[in-house]
Amino acid sequence: MIRDALDREDRRSRSPMLSRRAWVAGALAAAAATLLVVWLRRRPELREAVAADFVAYRDGDLVLAFRTSEPARLESHFADGGVAFATRVFDLGMMRYELQGGTVHRLAGRISALYAYRGLDGTPLVCQMFEGSASDLPATADVREQRGTRFHVVRAADITLVFWVEEGVVCVLASDGAAERIVELALAKARA
Repeated sequence: MIRDALDREDRRSRSPMLSRRAWVAGALAAAAATLLVVWLRRRPELREAVAADFVAYRDGDLVLAFRTSEPARLESHFADGGVAFATRVFDLGMMRYELQGGTVHRLAGRISALYAYRGLDGTPLVCQMFEGSASDLPATADVREQRGTRFHVVRAADITLVFWVEEGVVCVLASDGAAERIVELALAKARA
């Protein structure tokens, strides 16, 4: 009889503990689901921001703060403007694109080195670089690999975006030119 009473009391004292554990487990699961949704949404926002920056440049709404056709001068401009990572600006003249200049920019809340080229046919090409990692690359079915570098190719309306990572820096090319040509330029820029 005493043992039965103690067993009943023991079961009652465990019941709140179990419900607290179930509540904590449920709260942790809900928090994890919320973080996953936030993380998944971040990548489309980045893709949309890059596309919007390209459109703003193409349409004349985004003005380059420093006009130059010399890559070294533009790299110095970025360093002087507070870009903390090494930028790699190339002369794409052999690929028929002329450097127009660049600006220290903000892309989805991050400091970005944004620079632009113009093709001989007038096609604009915008490159942006910002600190990041492979987790920042947008999900896409079109992933190409070359020499260990993965290129994420995304099409947004008439714009092609090609993302890749170089030593802790995310690079992206954006243009409304021929999609395969933009991919080709990204591969060449990453190889250089």
